[in-house]
Amino acid sequence: MPATFTPVPPQPQAIISVAPVNLRTGPDTSYPILRTINEVGARFDIVGRLDTGGWWQICCVNNETGWITEEGIDFAGDSAIVPTLSAPNPQAVVLADRLNIRSGPSTDYPIVALVEAGAIYDVIGRLNDGTWWQICCLDDNPAWLISEGVEIQGIQDLVPIVEAPPPPAPEE
Repeated sequence: MPATFTPVPPQPQAIISVAPVNLRTGPDTSYPILRTINEVGARFDIVGRLDTGGWWQICCVNNETGWITEEGIDFAGDSAIVPTLSAPNPQAVVLADRLNIRSGPSTDYPIVALVEAGAIYDVIGRLNDGTWWQICCLDDNPAWLISEGVEIQGIQDLVPIVEAPPPPAPEE
């Protein structure tokens, strides 16, 4: 019996229809730009799509995989075969030269570490007023960074609002 041949569908592609388009490290405008694509008509393989929509992961721009918004592109191929991906956890990038990490979300809590600019932490929670970010982890414990000293890269609305732990009792 002869072997049957099942054709493999072509890889879906993003075709740049309006330039420039920014290739980013993640699916949101808060992520850093890896490259700017200026060539209308350029084609890139689509390797993933954001589960909430609006963003496509493409390969490869100068050997880099990244994310582009669906605005400014035309789509070629079958979107049903593109894997759906969840947004990565947002990250806090320390901007201040030196920043205290605390055990809770205020200066009333003890300092658990002092970090320098460029340190990056996964964000796992936030105060509802956006003044403090809970990060993971220092010595296997969550800790807190003040908003003024960091830049959040990622979709901030996905970060759960958490209750602040009770402040420590004043020392006598």
